Amino acid sequence: MVILDRTQGPAIKSIEQFNIKQADKKQYSNGLELYTVDAGSEEVVKIEWFFLAGAWFEQKPLVAVATNQLLSLGTKTKTAQAFSEKIDFYGATVRTSCTDDAARITLYCLNKYLGELLPMIQEMIFEPAFSKNELQIFAQNRVNRLKVNNTKNEYVAKNALDEAIFGSNHPYGYYPKATDYLAINQEDLRQFHTANYQMENCKIIASGKIPSNFESQIEQLFGNQSSNYIKRKIIHPTSPSNTKNIFKALPNAVQAGIAIGKPFVSKSHEDYPGLIVANTIFGGYFGSRLMSNIREDKGYTYGIYSTIVPYINESFTYMATEVGIDKHINTVKEIKFESERLLNDKVNSSELDLVRNYLLGNFLSSIDGPFALADRLKGLLYYDIDYAYYDRFIDTIKHISAEELLSLYQQYFRYDEYTSVVIA
Repeated sequence: MVILDRTQGPAIKSIEQFNIKQADKKQYSNGLELYTVDAGSEEVVKIEWFFLAGAWFEQKPLVAVATNQLLSLGTKTKTAQAFSEKIDFYGATVRTSCTDDAARITLYCLNKYLGELLPMIQEMIFEPAFSKNELQIFAQNRVNRLKVNNTKNEYVAKNALDEAIFGSNHPYGYYPKATDYLAINQEDLRQFHTANYQMENCKIIASGKIPSNFESQIEQLFGNQSSNYIKRKIIHPTSPSNTKNIFKALPNAVQAGIAIGKPFVSKSHEDYPGLIVANTIFGGYFGSRLMSNIREDKGYTYGIYSTIVPYINESFTYMATEVGIDKHINTVKEIKFESERLLNDKVNSSELDLVRNYLLGNFLSSIDGPFALADRLKGLLYYDIDYAYYDRFIDTIKHISAEELLSLYQQYFRYDEYTSVVIA
C-alpha cells in the first residue's frame, strides 16, 4: 500500500499536445457559409447565425442592436409571445446579441427537434415583424437600463475611455444616449435589416451532435434564398482625445471607477500571441502583477484586470477597476509603477512558468467539447486567420523568453502612451 505524502503538492506537468477538431466548411450558391463541428455524445446542438451587422454598419445610432433584439420579438405570422411559447414547447433556447462589429442569433436545442425549430429561425430572420409596440418597450427598457448604468463608476469610466480613444462619433467610441434609443423607428429597423441580414453576409456555425440531414435542411431553408447583398467598405476615422488624463465627477459616488487604455495591434499581427502572454502577466489573471499589488498588497480593490479587445477594424487594450473614493490617486500611481517595472526588469523564470501553465491549461479547457470548439472557430473567422493561428499561439506560450517579453513590454506597454480616465 502506497501512503501519499499530503504535505507535498503533485508535480506540475506541461501539456504537450493539443488536438483541435477543425470545422467542416460548405458554401452555398447564395454566398452563405456553413461551418459544422460534429462532435460530442449528447443529442444537443448549438447553431449560430452571424451577420456583419453591428454598430459599424449603422447610419443611425443604436439601430443595429435594436434590429437584432427585435428579431425574436415577433414575426409576420407570430406574436412575440406565440414565438416564445413555441420555442419553450421544444425545450429550446433562442438568444440574440449584437456587438460593435457583428450580430448573432443562437439556437440551443435537442437535435431531434431541428426540423421544427429551423423553420422558425428562418421566419425570424427573413420575416421579422418589428412591431411598434415591441420597439417602444425595447427602447424604454434600454433607457431604464442606461439610467442605472450611468450611476456605475466603472461603466461610465469605460465608456469615457472608449470615447477618448476613438472619438464620440466612432462606433467603438460612441456613448449610448437615451434620446437615441427613443428616436429609433420601424423604418430604421426595416432598412437596416434589408441591407445587412442577407445570406451572403451570413456565416452559420453548428456544433454538437449534427444529424445526417442537417446540411440539406440548411440548404433548403437558407442556402436557396436569393441574396442581393451589397458589400460595402465602411471606414470610420478615429478622432482620439488630446487629453491623456481625464477626471469626471459622479454625484454621490462612494467608489472611483478607473479605466486606462490605448489603441493596440490586431489579432492578425505577428506579435499578438506574445502580447497575450505579456498582458496575462501584467493584469490578465488572478495572480497578475496588478492583482498582486493593488488587491493583495494594498487592499485598494476587490479586483483589477487588463485585457486586449480585438475588434475587427481596430483593437485596443485597457485595464479597469473600482476603488475607494480616496484611493484612486494612489491606485493610478501603482498601475503606472507596475507598467514601468515591466519595462525595466525581466520576468523571472518561476513567474513565467506559472503563466505558461495557466495559459496552456486555460486553452485546453477552451477546446473541451463541441460548443467550445465552435467558440475557437469564432475567434478566427472575421480576422482573416486560420487554425494555424492556434499552433503559433501554443508555440509562443511554450517558448517565449523573458528577453522577448521585455522587448514587447518596451514596445507596447509604455505608460505615457495610455489614456487614463477616473470617475469619482
